Amino acid sequence: MASDDNVSIFDVSNKNLPVRVANFTYPGIARAPGDLTADLRYWLMSDMEDEHHTGNNTRIRVRRP
Repeated sequence: MASDDNVSIFDVSNKNLPVRVANFTYPGIARAPGDLTADLRYWLMSDMEDEHHTGNNTRIRVRRP
């Protein structure tokens, strides 16, 4: 799950009891959607709006779920 000011990653193996496994932010965060790879090993996060607001270049961050 991502928002305009932080990113939270949840383990939803048990749909009735999701567990947050990570929560982070970083300088210049704006909007950070992401998606899991097909093998579910990595979460690919894309910064969509920060380049418009802070002048940062577009970047992709890879984090293990």
